[in-house]
Amino acid sequence: MKKCGFLGGFIFCFFVTAFAEKGGVVLDETKAAFVDYDLQFAFPQKLGGLDYVTVEKYKMKERGYSVFYKKGPSFLMEVSVYKMGHDSIPDGCKGDLFKERFRGVENELDRMLKQKKILNLKKKGQTVISSKSAVTFLTTMFQYKLNTNAATQKIEMKAIAVTGKKNNFVKVTFRFDFEQRSLAKKILVKTLNQLGEMVSKKMDDQSVFFASYEALFCDPASYGGRVAGQYMLQKVKKMGNINIYEHVLVWRKMSSPPKNSELLLAGYFAGIFKAMIEKKSEVETDISAFVSMLDLYKIMRAKNEIEAIAKLDEWSAVSDKKALFEKLLIVEE
Repeated sequence: MKKCGFLGGFIFCFFVTAFAEKGGVVLDETKAAFVDYDLQFAFPQKLGGLDYVTVEKYKMKERGYSVFYKKGPSFLMEVSVYKMGHDSIPDGCKGDLFKERFRGVENELDRMLKQKKILNLKKKGQTVISSKSAVTFLTTMFQYKLNTNAATQKIEMKAIAVTGKKNNFVKVTFRFDFEQRSLAKKILVKTLNQLGEMVSKKMDDQSVFFASYEALFCDPASYGGRVAGQYMLQKVKKMGNINIYEHVLVWRKMSSPPKNSELLLAGYFAGIFKAMIEKKSEVETDISAFVSMLDLYKIMRAKNEIEAIAKLDEWSAVSDKKALFEKLLIVEE
């Protein structure tokens, strides 16, 4: 009998304290869904009470990216960070440069009005809202009626808020049902307070690290999850070689590993880093790595981001992971 050997090397790492329930992730406004490493913005998993949906990185660099949130069918929000050809963008929201951010939405709604997709378009006046962190947003509001075949045509509203921070525009586009306008106002205020705090916060290396592992476990196979993994790869490289138990990485022995299976290594190393932070023993560190890998697999299966791997399904069903791992350490010669 013998214990399995190790596979030396390094790969990107990530750990998150996300709570899994029936294979899914319970979103938490105190945890990150996406990290912008250049600007050090950590977008929360819940913004203004709305749930994170996804992040989209645009092919055209000047368009930046957008993070999307929603709550039921009545509330949809997009937070965009971009430059759009401007070399110098001041902090705050004073001047025509920020008023111009409304023109795109206004032109789009005007086109929809001409095409009779909407009716009774109204534009509210512009106001400045200051968040709790003293970040100011220039805001405006549009109201229109959807021209549908429904017996009662629904009235929608669209709020736009924009500010400048770290030489970028940060713009909120918030679409909601007219009947929900009272709640929408509260959501918008909370959103701007959260964003104001986010863009003002100074993140040290440790906070960037933890925001990164939260983002990976929140949405592993998305752009945000993969970017978090890439960041962690650089962190792991600085540590030199990291040993792992090769025999638990069962997908690596498959002739055709499932798509996204490489992300499971991130889950494995997540457990190693968690144990290191908590100053666990070597044995506890090995178990933590194994369990974290299975946790990430469970999340990815719930999201249909990876095909089933029979052995991982079998191991995931075992309640006592510690005993299981210790049993797996022993293999026949």
